[in-house]
Amino acid sequence: MSGLSVAALVLTAVLVLVGLVLLGRSLRREDATGDLAGLMALIAAGGPASVYGAASG
Repeated sequence: MSGLSVAALVLTAVLVLVGLVLLGRSLRREDATGDLAGLMALIAAGGPASVYGAASG
């Protein structure tokens, strides 16, 4: 694996975990802003994942 692939995978994993934590916290408090932040983090995780897909290719 190249350095770019590893960095993309790590960034994807971090963004997914952050998104899940934000969604979990917002469900307990019924926080619409937390829902939005969690969903945006999960959407943003697609960017590094696509870079990994292109790099491993």
